[in-house]
Amino acid sequence: MRENILKELQIQIESVIFQFENDYRNSNSDFEKFIKENYQIFKEKIAKLTTEAIHNSIVNNLSKDKEFMAEIINQNSESFEKLIKKLSSK
Repeated sequence: MRENILKELQIQIESVIFQFENDYRNSNSDFEKFIKENYQIFKEKIAKLTTEAIHNSIVNNLSKDKEFMAEIINQNSESFEKLIKKLSSK
């Protein structure tokens, strides 16, 4: 169950990143303007996914696993860095 929750979170985060990549490609905004206009939206979507993953871990009695919880938080933290890398390489 532990690995399934982490894998699902990773897939969902990658999906959000892909959505923002497409939005950036289809926009007329420059990089900095796009990030400034969309940062809060991205952050809220990732926070929602992270909250759902934490909820699932509580439901499955995994919330006491500190390493597991740290991995969820880490995926959240790294998501914006991944987005920046992908957008800046375009």
